[in-house]
Amino acid sequence: MARKPAPASPAEPEVPRPESDYRILGHRIDRLTARLALGTLFLVTAPMSAGFYLISLHHYRQAIEVERLAADVQSQILEAGLRHQMVDRDKDLTAELIRQVEGSDGVHRAMILDHAGEIRVASDPSWVGRVIPRDSPTCTTCHALDPSRRKRWTLIEADGGEVLRTIRPIENRPECHRCHDPGRRWNGMLILDTSLAPLQARRARDAWWFFGGAAVLSVVLLAGMRLLVKNLILRRLESLSGSARRLAAGDLAHRSRLPGDDVLAALSVDFDRMAERIEKLVAEVRRQENRLIQVLNSLDDGLLVLDRNCRVLAANRSICSRLGVTANEIRGRPLHQPGGGRLPCCRDELECPTRRCLHTGRTERGIFSQPEEEGLDPMIEEVYASPVFNGEGRLVQIVEIWRDITERVHEEERLAEIENLVSLGALAAGFSHEMNTPLATMQTCADALAGRIGDRSGAGLSPDEAAEVREAAELIRGQIDRCRRITGMFLRFARGIPPTVDAVELAEVAARVVNLASSTARTDGVRLVFEPPPPLPPVRANAELVQHVLLNLLVNAVRSCRGREGGRVTVRFLVLFGEGYVSLQVEDNGCGIPEGARGWLFRPFHRRRNSGSGLGLFLCRSFMRRFGGDVRLVRSEVGAGSLFEVLFPILLEEQE
Repeated sequence: MARKPAPASPAEPEVPRPESDYRILGHRIDRLTARLALGTLFLVTAPMSAGFYLISLHHYRQAIEVERLAADVQSQILEAGLRHQMVDRDKDLTAELIRQVEGSDGVHRAMILDHAGEIRVASDPSWVGRVIPRDSPTCTTCHALDPSRRKRWTLIEADGGEVLRTIRPIENRPECHRCHDPGRRWNGMLILDTSLAPLQARRARDAWWFFGGAAVLSVVLLAGMRLLVKNLILRRLESLSGSARRLAAGDLAHRSRLPGDDVLAALSVDFDRMAERIEKLVAEVRRQENRLIQVLNSLDDGLLVLDRNCRVLAANRSICSRLGVTANEIRGRPLHQPGGGRLPCCRDELECPTRRCLHTGRTERGIFSQPEEEGLDPMIEEVYASPVFNGEGRLVQIVEIWRDITERVHEEERLAEIENLVSLGALAAGFSHEMNTPLATMQTCADALAGRIGDRSGAGLSPDEAAEVREAAELIRGQIDRCRRITGMFLRFARGIPPTVDAVELAEVAARVVNLASSTARTDGVRLVFEPPPPLPPVRANAELVQHVLLNLLVNAVRSCRGREGGRVTVRFLVLFGEGYVSLQVEDNGCGIPEGARGWLFRPFHRRRNSGSGLGLFLCRSFMRRFGGDVRLVRSEVGAGSLFEVLFPILLEEQE
């Protein structure tokens, strides 16, 4: 089954395919065909042209040699005839014979020169009497050579064309001595000029025929070469090219399989072997990639791989779930886009560990906190940005590890809280011990006073005075008992003994505390509202602790509204069956809590005001957590107020 083509990477631009055709007279001709045809044509026509030139030159020289021989024979015959007529001293017959020679067998001109170079007889009468000096170009052709090397013919340029001049000396024979000096060897020169124009015209005609035939042959050769190249090479190369394009597009299962036993078929076999090898390598890379993705997705920590421009190259499932996107959606996009600003480090480049890592080239660390939803504890994440270098030592990528350390931070806070409780317990134990001694003395004195008042004979008091003293003594004894209970509670708290819990009617306890705090609220000009509660399921708690916690929250709320017009504190109950809690909420419209102070709100000895010990909220949360409850800040806004809630676990029987 063929694999689906792999998506092209956006970082790799597609290389344009080079143009492979020529446009000639509106027709498309493949460049390879044109180059092969032109190369073949040159290789064929160049030797043919050179051969034709050599053959033509040889033929031309042979023709000149034939003309020379013919002219030589003709000059011999003419010399013999002229000799007889000269013996007869018939000049007119000699001149007539010379004139008749002109035009026969291509003879252009015939003439006889004496020793001085004067033309005595010529086929053209206008030439008679002319003198041809020995230093003229036509004469120096022979006279410039040694007599032994002189020839009796030569080629000269005359009358606008090439002429074969045949020269035959007229020998001074004995029968010529009657008129000529016997001391001379030659009586004169017989010159025959044969025009080579017909021979040259025939040569030019043959050349035109050759070039015409060569042109026709070239056209036939080009057409044949095009057909051969197209059928034997181009179609098969185009098939290989198509296979290569399909392979580049991701169709790794495609094979070319060209038929034949030539070099292109062998190239096709090598191509198919390469494609098969690539398919195996890509399959192995994909298996390794899937295995790596599975390993990365199995990590609870979020992982991001970024380039130098902070574009996402890879992301595991954890970070994608954190950002609410898929891996394909986030890949190739800048880091600040996929999160839409939801990544805490995207808000400030100075705090971003990736930016710092790009600047320093070292592993950078950052801790970020961000609430996921309103009313829930913030998620605290630890981010490590580590550089990745190439072989040249250049930073090319950044690996970010996002780790949720919320539980770890909470554990550290709990450990710190335990340490604080241990210190506070030691303080509470000493305080309880020191307080119990004076309280015991005060209890003894109160009991003695009450006993003496009971014995009227020794009191010396009127009945009304005795009643007032007795009432004061009972009040003192009651407050001493309350102080003992408080010190006992602190002592049990210090020793880690859980408070005694019973079924508590939260509405009644809350109503009593609200009534107790009403006077303080009125004094500060704050309206204290207790909303009628819904039917509340029974909960198990310690009534004294509930009173202490609620009173502490009410006092804090009233103080935050102090001096503000329309100050209001509202107490309400909510039943959270889904979470298994009854929520007691205390809401005010006071000054609110700054964001920087919310982190240490429940830590001991941290105060926002000059008054107080900084233990109120810390003890409230610690007391409530002793029997499975909790105290937490739901929301707060500076200038708008705060909302605290106290959670009481519902009895399991009621939940069932």
